[in-house]
Amino acid sequence: MVADRSAAASDLGTVPDLRERILRLRDHVGESPQMTAVLAELEATYEHLRVAAQEIRAQEEEIHRLLRTQELMRWQQQRVQQMLPAAVVTTDLDGRICAANASAAVLFGADVVQLVRTGLFELVASEDRADLQAAAARLEPGGRLRRTATVVGRDGRSTRVDVSAATGAPHAREISWVLVVQAPEESGEGVQVAVSEALVDLGALPASPLEDLELLQRAVAICAHALGGSAAVSISAGAPTAPSRVASSAAAAQVVDGAQLEREEGPSVAAYAERATVVCADLRTADRWPALAADPRLPAVAAVAAPLSLGGEVLGVLSVYVEADQPGERLVRSVELLAAALAAVLHEAVVRRELAQEVADLEAALQSRATIDQAKGIIMAERNCSAQEAFDHLVDLSSTQHTKLREVARALVEQRSAGSAPQG
Repeated sequence: MVADRSAAASDLGTVPDLRERILRLRDHVGESPQMTAVLAELEATYEHLRVAAQEIRAQEEEIHRLLRTQELMRWQQQRVQQMLPAAVVTTDLDGRICAANASAAVLFGADVVQLVRTGLFELVASEDRADLQAAAARLEPGGRLRRTATVVGRDGRSTRVDVSAATGAPHAREISWVLVVQAPEESGEGVQVAVSEALVDLGALPASPLEDLELLQRAVAICAHALGGSAAVSISAGAPTAPSRVASSAAAAQVVDGAQLEREEGPSVAAYAERATVVCADLRTADRWPALAADPRLPAVAAVAAPLSLGGEVLGVLSVYVEADQPGERLVRSVELLAAALAAVLHEAVVRRELAQEVADLEAALQSRATIDQAKGIIMAERNCSAQEAFDHLVDLSSTQHTKLREVARALVEQRSAGSAPQG
């Protein structure tokens, strides 16, 4: 498709020569009404050809730009995956690994380069392989699967993992896998199985048509579900003292966030400023934030606040409030894992918004230019003048009417389309 457009644009590169020939003919035909009319038609045709050439070139440039942007977003996604403390693997629909993060390399006992193009199911123990492969084959667009399986690394080490996988859009050709190592029963450490599912859900959010606030609300719901019903969760986009958007899962989170906003201190504020996870066993007795601790509205809660960091930039804070007590390592690890994924979600949302705005601006510019050129063609036919003279006339109308040039052109085109007589 791009090649066809390039060829067309190349063929239309001779359009300026046509313009020169028309001007030379005008010098030789004199005042013949018939020839003048023919030349006017030729000039109008020239304008249409010129506009077509410009539009083809603009569309070709836009296609190449979108392709470059897609590659950039893929690279950014892979970079974010490297930050996650859980094994993340992307495969094609047949299970061949396309990308993997550092945690996956550790889990499978192989370099990332060695993992790429390897079949994921080859790394699954024989007793679990058939079931996992069949579940993946049944996975529908937008669907997900959850299994427990044993993976066998290249170094022969077997590890029991919780597996979550999901596909994206209806035409997606890839499956995203998250594999979380199960903690030994006696240690009490590790990440809840629900958190691995949350990572899959969060990873799919940037591809959804949700607006920014809806996306944030959906992300809060996902995190709250993963952490359990007793956890009150909030996500602040931007600094907690001046957030651009905030979403929360419970009234307790709203109260604590509001108190931190008023007092300009607290775990969320500190996590954002210090770019590190902040843990507090009981906010009401926190000597570090005396103004916050003295707030009578404050509930008896412990807090874990983790910055949403990506590429050295802090995009916001994930704050989790639970019953007052020393939060366990499992909760802290889970919050940090979710925060890393949320940073990627917010970043992708920003990229998507900027891309959409650029496309809208380009479409508006193309439409304005096409309308102006159409108006010029109308004026050339009515006034029997050159393209430059037609444009100068549009400029004069814009100046005298104190209206933007594109608006004047649009009004002229609409008038002629409606069959109105020339004005001015």
